[in-house]
Amino acid sequence: MCWASWLTRSWESVPRECRWASCIRSSGRDPDAERTSSKRHQRPFADKESFRWLESLRVVHERIPADTTVINVTDREGDIYEVFAEPRPPNSELLIRACYNRRLCEQAQQLYEVLDAQPVAGDMNVRLQQRPDRKPKDACLQVRHCTVTLRPPSHRVEQVTLAPVTLTAILVTDRCPPEGRKPIRWLLLTTLAVESLDDARRIVTYYTRRWLIERFHYTLKSGCRIEQSQLRTVARLGRLLALYCVVAWRLLWMLYLSRAEPDCLCSIALTHQEWRLLYLAWQHLHHRDDPLPTTPPPLREVVRRIAQLGGFIGRKGDGDPGVKTLWRGLMRLQDIVLGATIASQDVCNA
Repeated sequence: MCWASWLTRSWESVPRECRWASCIRSSGRDPDAERTSSKRHQRPFADKESFRWLESLRVVHERIPADTTVINVTDREGDIYEVFAEPRPPNSELLIRACYNRRLCEQAQQLYEVLDAQPVAGDMNVRLQQRPDRKPKDACLQVRHCTVTLRPPSHRVEQVTLAPVTLTAILVTDRCPPEGRKPIRWLLLTTLAVESLDDARRIVTYYTRRWLIERFHYTLKSGCRIEQSQLRTVARLGRLLALYCVVAWRLLWMLYLSRAEPDCLCSIALTHQEWRLLYLAWQHLHHRDDPLPTTPPPLREVVRRIAQLGGFIGRKGDGDPGVKTLWRGLMRLQDIVLGATIASQDVCNA
């Protein structure tokens, strides 16, 4: 899983060379390397694969301008004490889901026991989509929070003294977990200040954005196939990645805008030629003879028809299309547009 940044300022305020700094791994895993997880307590931290999380954080600190606040959001894989202890500039914050039941300095108990003992501060409703093949669900979550001071780990090989780290811990749990599904239980550790229930709700909302960021990375890897690129220099890979990031962003923007505002006109995303050729191709494939729309149709309807070009069946119980079928459909639509453009040049009769 990669580092992901939820920028609290507008996208345009971040220089181009800094926008993707926290979305890129510092290095890739060597598939031929020996797996040494059983010896992880015998190796210096700098030699471990998890050291890349610290490297990525340092790259973010170097490249993000001082007037831009960045929140580094990560799942449980990023629960690394050295990351919490790393010096940060004032514009850098952490939001990490806890993986380990760490010991605390001020209590004899451990992290999870202390949070479980906290009173419920309030509730919040969150819309979740746990997997692409499942419909989104609305969950009512109970929120608990308190300030904790983590005790440094004692099993490090290096003779490095790590100071205790004071963070805010937020525990959210399902009030009424559905049958047949594992109940939600997130313990979030953050450097952001939490002085009220609204602050805690805002931070939990930040964490829920991680799913959308992961879909962005999924689109880069599975749709754009950035990892299969045969470019051999960092500069060329950087330019290709910049181009693919725009492609992946446009794809996700269309998909999620069609869900959030299904009645907005498709002209916000497609040209006049694109949506008319889409409807013409759809009618031809489905043996329909309906007249073409004279005005731009709703975006949700257009997105579903594009996805049908990519294999989305569109049955009553299928829900909304996903990224993969929309990607395939857009590829076919671009081929249709290219063919129509070539045909309009009357090449065959030249």
